[in-house]
Amino acid sequence: TRFRLDSSNRIQSLTFYTINGFPYGQITFVYGPGGYHQEERWETLPDHTVIRRYVYTFNEEGVPVSLTEYGRGEQEISRVDLTQAPADQLYRLPPPRVGNRLEEAEDIIESIRSSGVVSPIPARIPVLPSDMVQLRDGQLFTGSLLHLSEQYLQIVTAPRDTLQLPVQQVYWARIRSGEYLIYPTP
Repeated sequence: TRFRLDSSNRIQSLTFYTINGFPYGQITFVYGPGGYHQEERWETLPDHTVIRRYVYTFNEEGVPVSLTEYGRGEQEISRVDLTQAPADQLYRLPPPRVGNRLEEAEDIIESIRSSGVVSPIPARIPVLPSDMVQLRDGQLFTGSLLHLSEQYLQIVTAPRDTLQLPVQQVYWARIRSGEYLIYPTP
């Protein structure tokens, strides 16, 4: 992850890279008058498709009063009115100690266990044996992705052949962790 700061040392954007150095996503922050965090855009790279957008609404004093979430195509997904709890009600449990991260993690894990919260969806992290690319004509390539730009994708296949594929011909590209660099599109 690479951070880009503006002239006021505020985070302007976060760009996410694969282990091979390919940019695959970005979060951009927009600040309004008074320096308040006004908007956040999540987009895929290299095509810059906005997949989520969050917009804050402020009152006359500059206090955020609502947060609206938009999906692809500017479809409104949710709207939440924001209120701030009094300081003595912010934590049901005391906040973690500082200094010893192992002890803090242990406290957090114990807090989760004691709360009895169990996710109905088991966590599953897919791991692929190699990076994978499927072309629009159905050809499937496995190997290690070298480079992804707006025009082409480079992949090293066995036995050490380097292919340079035009992005327009790629149906999808997926890295070893299971994340898509290029999402399947019709």
